[in-house]
Amino acid sequence: MLSGAVTVDSTIVVGDGETLEITAGTVVRFRSGAGLLARDGGIIRVHGTELSPVRLFPADATPWDGILASGDGSKIVADWFELASSFARAKDGASLELRNGYLHDYTISVPPIVEGDRAASVLVSGCVVRDYYELHFYRTVAVIENSVLSSMRGDGIDFDNSPDGCVVRACTLRDSSALDAIDNADGIDFGTLTYPYGDGSRGLVDSCDIHDLSDKGVSVGELARGVKVTNTLIRSTNVGIASKDSSIVTVERTTIVGTKTCAFNLYEERAELLGGKITGTGLVVWNNLATAVITSGGILDVTGSCVPDIAGTGNVAVDPSLDSSFIATTVTNMGIEGKVGASDIMLERAEKAEASQ
Repeated sequence: MLSGAVTVDSTIVVGDGETLEITAGTVVRFRSGAGLLARDGGIIRVHGTELSPVRLFPADATPWDGILASGDGSKIVADWFELASSFARAKDGASLELRNGYLHDYTISVPPIVEGDRAASVLVSGCVVRDYYELHFYRTVAVIENSVLSSMRGDGIDFDNSPDGCVVRACTLRDSSALDAIDNADGIDFGTLTYPYGDGSRGLVDSCDIHDLSDKGVSVGELARGVKVTNTLIRSTNVGIASKDSSIVTVERTTIVGTKTCAFNLYEERAELLGGKITGTGLVVWNNLATAVITSGGILDVTGSCVPDIAGTGNVAVDPSLDSSFIATTVTNMGIEGKVGASDIMLERAEKAEASQ
């Protein structure tokens, strides 16, 4: 058990049949090269509370070696915690659950601030993630929900070879463009890590608010076959949704406004593949520099939508009169429905966390 104020000089290893408990209010400071490792079935539990979170900090100015679960049955479960200048990671059959956390000030790409590498599962729920490179999940069932992610240097959330069951739900991803020289940050990226491509990514983006990013709101590539975007608002990005390299994307009840290049981009990035396909219905696509850029055999099939310049059954090209929440008032059954993005409580927590830095 860890409690009180603790300084860790070398990595604490929790093995088979062992559980390390970290109690509410504990402040753990890690020297460079030190961290927490659950392996071979070991379990680490972080038991913070809203009024008394656990804080995991560096002992000096250098990043430390993070919290890691490795191997079948190994697990990290953390609730109400703050993790600064390091990462949380699960690999090789382990699982990771992060709830009500504040993770920040870690811009290293490998390993990224949260990672699942062939993990059994990863859950990120009710978390604020700020000033980071990316969250990355490879061949891992990952669920990210009701969280606020901002000031990313890479893609906000990056899935590679993601299986069925991967979900980003009710999240707010924002503000990469506020950072100097960050010009290629997608909100959510689905792709593959290994070549040849093998199994393409699958996943669901549901009820998210994605805005002020320097590249794409949602990017899908390398033979992805099961990616769906629903009830999501994408605004003030460079591109709204991209489907490339023979990928197939379904988009429903989604609003895309104010993109700097185009709402939809269907193109080829890998020379041996073709442009992607997007099938959309119930969309509001308005006030973008262009509705779509289609090359290399890409296919855009949009019906029942408020969208300029795109022929399709039931499409209209009238001003949707978006209200302050980007709900369309002059067309029905098109665009987002109700609240998207993280909850108001989560947005308030994010503002307080950022103000405290």
